[in-house]
Amino acid sequence: DKYELVVTTQLQSTQTERTQKRTTLLNRGNTMLHYSNQFSVHKIWSITIIMAGVALHVIQAYHHPSVSSITLPQSRSRRPLSYNNIHHRLCMTSGKEKQGSLSSTTTINSNNTCPFSRTFPRFRIDLSNDRNEKKNASMMMMKKINVFGGGLDKMRVENAYKNKPGLQESLSAMSEIPVGSSSISEFLSPIKATALFWKYVADLEQQQTQQSDDNPQELVLALPGVRSIVARRLIEILEWYNANNAEFSSTTTPFANGKVTATLDDGISSTLPVITLTCARASGSSAIASTGALKSKATAIGIQKTDEDDDDDDDDNSVAIENRTKAWVKRVLVNLGVCPFTKSTTKSGQGLGDLGVPVARIAYSHSTANKTELAKLLADAWFEIYEMLEAGPSGKGGVSSILLSAPEFDDDFALWAGPVFSMLEACVSAANAESQVGVVCFHPMYATPDGKSWGGFGQMHSVPRLRGWLDEQDGALSSELTDDEVAAGGAWQRRTPHAVINVLRAEQLAIAEGQRQTGSLYTENIRKLVGKVVGIGSSKLAEDLERERSML
Repeated sequence: DKYELVVTTQLQSTQTERTQKRTTLLNRGNTMLHYSNQFSVHKIWSITIIMAGVALHVIQAYHHPSVSSITLPQSRSRRPLSYNNIHHRLCMTSGKEKQGSLSSTTTINSNNTCPFSRTFPRFRIDLSNDRNEKKNASMMMMKKINVFGGGLDKMRVENAYKNKPGLQESLSAMSEIPVGSSSISEFLSPIKATALFWKYVADLEQQQTQQSDDNPQELVLALPGVRSIVARRLIEILEWYNANNAEFSSTTTPFANGKVTATLDDGISSTLPVITLTCARASGSSAIASTGALKSKATAIGIQKTDEDDDDDDDDNSVAIENRTKAWVKRVLVNLGVCPFTKSTTKSGQGLGDLGVPVARIAYSHSTANKTELAKLLADAWFEIYEMLEAGPSGKGGVSSILLSAPEFDDDFALWAGPVFSMLEACVSAANAESQVGVVCFHPMYATPDGKSWGGFGQMHSVPRLRGWLDEQDGALSSELTDDEVAAGGAWQRRTPHAVINVLRAEQLAIAEGQRQTGSLYTENIRKLVGKVVGIGSSKLAEDLERERSML
């Protein structure tokens, strides 16, 4: 009996322990299930919220007035530059060979019944993305290249391209970039590379016109400290230009000076890409006299200037061009107050000192490039941009903005506002200069975008946008003006004696945009220019512009 009692007690104890363990396990299981359910619920809610946010972002972007007529890009977005509808919306796509295409919906020479507005065709230049580029590593290598005078990579390139024309000149020019700050070198190197690239293209076109035979001409451009993606994108812009040149304008002769092609060699070093440029004379063409060499700006970046450059500097015509542009600045920007931050013809930035924007010099310049020499025009523009950024925004030599005139383009607004500014936009992206510069378009025949298509890089706000601001700010003024008159009010703010590329500092643009009331400013400008009561009127504005254009 005693044995049976002991066994029974042990069995009861064992059953009790099993029951307790089972209860503990069940409790743990319920706890885990509870947290699992909670996690699942939170996860589902998180995913739902994220998807809703993405959908809302897409809807807002699609319905935003500045992109309502643009297809959404397939790649990463870029921060837009803000000044009179400057938007940097260049589509960045992957791949090495991207030539892009002209818009098939609108021809470049399309006419509008209103002389002050037009439908702007959209030009698309597809550029390679840089997702696979190791930017930080490249910047570190760039410092070493500058410090050690080129290092091993430079020696390898010199051995591979012995005695090739252009090689030593480009190495010397690139070595002059200031190295006191890595950030300075980082943004100056691709800008200088862009200037040199288009100078070499322009030089090849000019050399080919002076040759008595049809042998192809060749130049080698070495770009130490520049990422391969920059060189690749510049070549893609040139390829786009070659592919679409014939459609640019009915008034130009495609490749009158020969077509330049380029190949990239980045196998020697990712921080010292080498571009080989080749030019063959256009079929059936003969040697012709050049319209003049590149300006003396070449000297500032390490290229020896020529006798023709001296002739350009001493040309009285350059003085007349600058005087005409200054007369317009005084009449429209200063006296009429169209730009509230320009109070004189020599300096700008007034009224922004409290926000850290210094008053600095306006750099007037001009290009002698004609309509068959877009490469020369781009070289002139990028030399000026390099000098402005190198000089800094303040001090004795500080530059606040650039007004680069190009008189040979005065009679072709379609070419100027279309392909020229599309290539400028692409170059800004290729040089990674979005955070450094903004570019604005001026022209004697300027027309305001009619709102049927995106106005494009550097253009005025559209007529519907201007109308909306008039309705908000001054309903009476809006009711008395037709759409054509509103378009005229926008166009006269951009009609200059010559075709002009206006380059401004991006950081200063952002500050200026924050200070001014955009809708109020444009309403007041339109009232001054074409308002029925106090407005100057298109007839008088046309007379004033013509007088400036005829100044000697």
